[in-house]
Amino acid sequence: MEVPSFEDEIERKAADTLATVISSYEQQRISTEVAAAAIRTLYLTVSGLVSTELMSLIVAADTELRGRLTKEGVVVDKNAFHG
Repeated sequence: MEVPSFEDEIERKAADTLATVISSYEQQRISTEVAAAAIRTLYLTVSGLVSTELMSLIVAADTELRGRLTKEGVVVDKNAFHG
C-alpha cells in the first residue's frame, strides 16, 4: 500500500473539512457565523498548501457566507483574509 504524500493528504483533509462545514450549514446544524468562522479558519490554515482549484472553492464559500452574514446584519470586514 502506497503512503499518500503530504500534499495529497492536506488536499484530502481540506476538501473533507470544506464539505463537512457546508453540509452542516445546509442541514442547519451550525449557524452562519459558525460556518463562516470555520471556512475562514480553513482558508488561513491551508492557504498556499492546497491546489488552486480547492482554494477557489474555499474562497467562494467564504464569500457566500460573508454575504449572508451581511444580509443578516452582521458587520463583516470586506478586506479580511483574501480581499
